[in-house]
Amino acid sequence: MSGELLKLCGVAVLCAMVGLLLAKWQREYSALVRVGGTILVGIALLGGLREGLDAILGLVGAEAVEPYADVMLRALGIALLTRLCGEICRECGAGSVAVGVELAGKISILVLCIPLIREILELANEILRMQET
Repeated sequence: MSGELLKLCGVAVLCAMVGLLLAKWQREYSALVRVGGTILVGIALLGGLREGLDAILGLVGAEAVEPYADVMLRALGIALLTRLCGEICRECGAGSVAVGVELAGKISILVLCIPLIREILELANEILRMQET
């Protein structure tokens, strides 16, 4: 993985440098090169992410923990996706769009966690009822 990471970093730095050089002459092409580099890095990361997810799912094989791990992995995916999209929007000069995308991601994570919050509150209520008796 470290050899792949070095290649990935090399591609990222190369795209950033080419984008910086192009910014002097063709600003629109500069943004395209940087966004393209970001997309390439994202695609390359997806391959490594699969191995990591398989390892996490192997650790979290217990049925009692599985729903929580599912929510955690979905929330992580939403966070990564919205962060990447937000950074691409900022790179293109659309900072307000980036803020909107990141806010939408945070709201999505909150909605995703509502069933867990409800379950925790019900459990806390049960514990309090048990202590009263």
